[in-house]
Amino acid sequence: MPSKQRNVFPMEEIDIWRAAHILVLCYGAGASMEICRRADNAMARGDNEAQITWKRVLDIAELLQHAGVSTHHHRIQMCLE
Repeated sequence: MPSKQRNVFPMEEIDIWRAAHILVLCYGAGASMEICRRADNAMARGDNEAQITWKRVLDIAELLQHAGVSTHHHRIQMCLE
């Protein structure tokens, strides 16, 4: 039985930073929980690359939160549209 192969392109570092920033803006203090949920979903699917990527996004999101990234209402509103 042939194995399932998928085309996996690792995320560029800048894209990981962008994802972390957007999630912090959208979820505020709940960003870490959302990222962990996504990492858990990747693990449940057996997608190790995605799980590793989400863990990297988590590291960056926590850095951004500790640096005090703003979560102004107008930025949060854009995430809800």
